[in-house]
Amino acid sequence: MRGWFRYPVNAMTWLLPTAAVLLVVGALTAANVVIEIERGGQVTVTDPDNRVELRQTPPDGGTGEASGGTHESQDAKTPVAFSADTPTLWDGASPLRIEVTTPNDWPSDADVLVLAWSDAQSDMVDGLAPRFERAPVALSEADLNSLPSGSVELQALWRKDNRVVSMARHRLHVERAAATDQTKKPHPGGNQNDDGFTAWPLHPDARAVYVSADGDDLNSGLSPRDPVRSLIKGKSLLRDSYGDHLLLRAGDTFRGGFGTWAVSGYNRDFPVLIGVYGDGDRPTILTTGGGLLRTDHRRRVDFVALQGVHAVAERRDPSRAAFDRSHIPYRETGVAWFASAVGLHVEDCVFERFNFHLVLQHKAAGGIRDVTIRRCVLADAYSHWDGDKGGHSSGMFATGVTGLRIDECVFDHNGWAAANEDINGAGRTKFNHNIYIQQRSRDVAVTRSVLARGASYGLQLRPGGRAEGNLFARNTHGMYLAVAPSVVAHNVVAESTDLHGRAGGKRGNGIMTWPVEHALIEHNLVLDKRGSAPWAGAFEISAFGDWSMPVPGYRVTLRHNTVSDWPRNEGRPAIVVYDKSADVTMQGNVLDRESGGETEPRFVDPDMDLDQAAGGSFVDWLERARQRPRGTWDETLAAKHLNGQLFAAYALKP
Repeated sequence: MRGWFRYPVNAMTWLLPTAAVLLVVGALTAANVVIEIERGGQVTVTDPDNRVELRQTPPDGGTGEASGGTHESQDAKTPVAFSADTPTLWDGASPLRIEVTTPNDWPSDADVLVLAWSDAQSDMVDGLAPRFERAPVALSEADLNSLPSGSVELQALWRKDNRVVSMARHRLHVERAAATDQTKKPHPGGNQNDDGFTAWPLHPDARAVYVSADGDDLNSGLSPRDPVRSLIKGKSLLRDSYGDHLLLRAGDTFRGGFGTWAVSGYNRDFPVLIGVYGDGDRPTILTTGGGLLRTDHRRRVDFVALQGVHAVAERRDPSRAAFDRSHIPYRETGVAWFASAVGLHVEDCVFERFNFHLVLQHKAAGGIRDVTIRRCVLADAYSHWDGDKGGHSSGMFATGVTGLRIDECVFDHNGWAAANEDINGAGRTKFNHNIYIQQRSRDVAVTRSVLARGASYGLQLRPGGRAEGNLFARNTHGMYLAVAPSVVAHNVVAESTDLHGRAGGKRGNGIMTWPVEHALIEHNLVLDKRGSAPWAGAFEISAFGDWSMPVPGYRVTLRHNTVSDWPRNEGRPAIVVYDKSADVTMQGNVLDRESGGETEPRFVDPDMDLDQAAGGSFVDWLERARQRPRGTWDETLAAKHLNGQLFAAYALKP
């Protein structure tokens, strides 16, 4: 064998994986056919019966891509494709069904053959070669159980008259639990302590690395008495896939960042951890223009936890000496995650002054899976509106993420800088938000969080999902959702305001839907509109737009919601349906007269507002929530507390 692979082919039709820019296709039904693919991409075929075709793909090697996601052949009219919801990760135990889309009408001489190739074994997977002569094309559990652990490439071959004419490819990572592991979890493991924070155990084979501001990079770093000094040195002592812990001393201040991160953890229960040791508040990391950490989109990095640190973009913070108004690094991002990944966990961290605090971005839907952001504070993100200088800004941006949980967080004042800070070009724009989740994400839940004073939306939930128990306060808009079946429940939207004072800056929406399969919107409280736009509704069912994604029907159920002090032009109701084709069901909603109701409800306390609920000043309450010490949880500084105050005030008297 003089190359990467050497394959004799006997009595079946096989398609070999792409090498460099060569696609090997053909009907290989004769014996004595040998195909060799060398590392450089050279293909040699020994084919006595002359049955093999070689077809050159475009110079960019489009079908040779090895990253996650669905990849089709270069045919202009590819008749096969893996379904859009095909996962890129499988734990080997959970129910899984993989479907391949095909034309509605099959010619009598057409079939689909599905094969799998194992990276670890550098060979075709034995026992998996199902052939389909009609739709639907779906791999059974029995088929998939033959897949080995590791990265596998699935190939669906569309054949006519036993000749392969096109192919779809999909990269699947199989992560099988050990035989003794009966506690596999859908999200990273760990145990919660009495205050509800995650305590990560150290794997028996892992080690802890200690970093302190007065350490020495010549030290071993393997005990609190022998710490290293720099973040980069500490990172260099971590081992890939062991579940090591990198611990920063509480209360210390560090400068710089971790640079490119490429270290994975052991598994979900034993991630590689960036955490804290010792008593005291969060260690502060003052980044100097390069952000806290980033990952390379060409890599896979799994099972990473970040807990208890305070990251500040020092050169972007007007309160710090390093700030220079004429040389602001407008594009500095806190965590810029582009690698394929499963099992990311960010908890009890504070991010301040980046253009984006967290970016989770993958080109393939589901390229990043199982992400938890909990009890974090993400505040004061901003950038310059001019794309040449900075461009967009939000507290968090996510696309290509499946399984995203954001819980009990504070997102405050993201997407813009305060006017009194006089940062050029960093005012409110309609493009910047507290949280911005793009359409290619799936299975998203934003719960029990404070989303306040965002430049535009508190939450853009473009792929749909769950938004429950949140407080949307003093944003330009509360939130909107679209596409997938969604639940929006038990939220408070208060004091939605204008974008700015100039023409075109009038805003003030509450909860909006764009085309969505079915949105259940119930038990929400929307009150005290501050924006000046007469068209801005408390609840708004918007029409299809240029960017809207098609959905199979557009259905919304609005029930048992309460609206107070939400004036609209000419007394029209604050629940407005712009898309008359939408199937909208309304039941038991309560509107005061100001909001278009026919009678005045008898609320318990119709004058209650955010300031009163916060005990005097909502801004002061927010500041206390932002300053919460590490590892502590104060229920009075949580969304649940303020929401409870407001729901009680706007309950109906018997």
